Amino acid sequence: MLLEQGHLQEAEHAAQDGVASDPYGAVLHYYLGTVKQERGETDVALGQFILAARLSPKLAAPRASLGGIFFAQGRLEEAADHYTASVELEPNNADLQAQFGKLLTMQGRLQDATNHLNAALRLQPGDPSAHCQLAVALEKAGDLSGAMFHYAEALRLKPGLAEASENLAKLKQRQASGQMAPSH
Repeated sequence: MLLEQGHLQEAEHAAQDGVASDPYGAVLHYYLGTVKQERGETDVALGQFILAARLSPKLAAPRASLGGIFFAQGRLEEAADHYTASVELEPNNADLQAQFGKLLTMQGRLQDATNHLNAALRLQPGDPSAHCQLAVALEKAGDLSGAMFHYAEALRLKPGLAEASENLAKLKQRQASGQMAPSH
């Protein structure tokens, strides 16, 4: 609750007190890691998330956080390992599905990416970011009409989404100049 309210110092003290009283509490280590990550102390957060994941292997949140840190650091294989574990633990988490799909797109694993992004959209059909990311994956896979559809849907849901707007404009320009082969 303190984290949600932006009271980082109080949240940090509460998490530290909790860890001191229960050093094997995976959730407490996860919360302490979350506070440290919010404060920009990525290395400390990483250690707390690793510890939380080891203490409770069935807890998806620390694995998702590890995936996010490794993704931000460009350590894509490590990120993929943690996202795989977190999605297996929480397959109905739309945000995890979308994050993993984005990572897979960057790795060029486009079929897997579209599968996870479609799963995210089945769970949360009104997510403009997931539509935009699915469009990116489809565009890279050569499904340009599918990409255009999902860019347009992202913009319908969030009119100011710059990535969708710019990419859709480029696709329309390619289509108008005849540089776009029809997708099947």
